[in-house]
Amino acid sequence: MLKVLVIDVGGQHVKVLASGQRVPRRIRSGPSMSAEARHTRAGARR
Repeated sequence: MLKVLVIDVGGQHVKVLASGQRVPRRIRSGPSMSAEARHTRAGARR
C-alpha cells in the first residue's frame, strides 16, 4: 500500500495530513519557528 504525507507550510499554520487520516493536524507557526520545531510538533501528535 502506498503511504502519502502532505505538508502545507503557510504563514500562520503548518498543516499535516497522512494516509489514513481524515483531518489534517494544524500546528501554529510563525517567522521564529525553525524547521526542527515544525518536525517535532508534527510528530508529537500521533
